Amino acid sequence: MMSTKDKWIKSEYKEIVFYLFLGIFVTIIIPLFVGFSLLGFEESFASGKPLLFGSYLTNYMVYLSFIVASLFLIIYPIGRLIAIKRGEHPATQRPVSWFRLFTCSFIYAPESNGFLYWLSEKLGFKDKKNFMRWTLNPIRILIFSIIIFGIYGLLQIQYPQLTVSSVPQIQLQQITIASGIVFSAEPASWGENGLLLFIFSLFMGINAYVCAKFKLGIGAWFAIGFLIVCPLMGLNWMSYHFLVYGNSDASMLATFIFGWLGSTLTLLFGIFILFWIWHVMNNAFWKLGHIVTIKEDIFLIVGITLGLLTLSWIAVEFWLRKRRKRKQFSEVSIPGN
Repeated sequence: MMSTKDKWIKSEYKEIVFYLFLGIFVTIIIPLFVGFSLLGFEESFASGKPLLFGSYLTNYMVYLSFIVASLFLIIYPIGRLIAIKRGEHPATQRPVSWFRLFTCSFIYAPESNGFLYWLSEKLGFKDKKNFMRWTLNPIRILIFSIIIFGIYGLLQIQYPQLTVSSVPQIQLQQITIASGIVFSAEPASWGENGLLLFIFSLFMGINAYVCAKFKLGIGAWFAIGFLIVCPLMGLNWMSYHFLVYGNSDASMLATFIFGWLGSTLTLLFGIFILFWIWHVMNNAFWKLGHIVTIKEDIFLIVGITLGLLTLSWIAVEFWLRKRRKRKQFSEVSIPGN
């Protein structure tokens, strides 16, 4: 039987593999499929035509550097695996060294770095009673995020002022709706979120170093994160978008709020997915609102899609719940009775 330590190490490796797989899928496989199969790159390969800055292909090539930078996020779960003992936290484990700066991972760490999970334990809801145990499943978090921010996206269609982040500006060209939406969302969302999350993790590592050095505790680590680090990330996000996008539809204040609340969500759950999906939906629905001029069509198609996804999710959760109960019943039943 696998020991508790082996299970913990295995979960750390799973976090890294999950992040790398998801990153490659959304930043390489999907964009290349859309670019070539759905003609997103068609004009860039026209005979005798120069490669223009602002086309889908050149924008994708520019964001490749962001994608590569985002891959370095795996430094943090690897650092935690090397330096932090099981059951310990970067904000409390002693002795403390400079390496503590690289041990706070938010790729998928609800148990160790999620405030809500920690709060539930503090309130006495431990192990299977923890009311945040549902966040341990990445597929569940992914579907939950798509539904929540998909609904937000529909509100964004009705009220464009809800757009909270700038969108890559791409020259008009003959495109399909799918390629227009995909290249407005990715790889920009993943690359930008990955780059800023690297900085957020580093700030939280500095926070952990200070808290461990002066024995402030995990509560202080979270407090400093919410009160200082998250607002700083709002300023970082605002500065980045002002530098890259300049004049855009999103106001400076809205961009600051986006970075601040997105970082707060990341610290609340200890998971990067919610902030990333919010960014994806923000960009995708902004583009959808510009391509499809009839709002009713968007509400109908997206509403039906989100409704079916929600019903399917509920059905699967109900089936899994019944399956677990049957398994538990069979385990406690006495053979022969």
